[in-house]
Amino acid sequence: MSLTPEQLRSGTDLIYYEMSMLLNAHTVPSMIKTNYPDVVSVVGSLLLEARLVHARNLIAFFRETRTHSDDLMATDYDFPYQSLAIKNGTMGRLNKELSHNTSSRQIIW
Repeated sequence: MSLTPEQLRSGTDLIYYEMSMLLNAHTVPSMIKTNYPDVVSVVGSLLLEARLVHARNLIAFFRETRTHSDDLMATDYDFPYQSLAIKNGTMGRLNKELSHNTSSRQIIW
């Protein structure tokens, strides 16, 4: 697939975001101590992404079928399967926004 110049520019922003979040996650304690101007934005993004990762993990735990042979499932603990009310496309977007650097991903900060 050939990307447009706009998709390439957006992709550059995305990779910069990934690098910044990785670096900033490590430096949050010192950012808080020194009143770094963007600390609220950085911490807010880190907390949102952390919550979404945990939500995704719990959704996977409660799903009906195992994706990998070593996946832990609610049914392993004798919880009966019940369908979760998740809109179509939500998991795909969640996975893409959290874990895939694509030209259609949006930066949240």
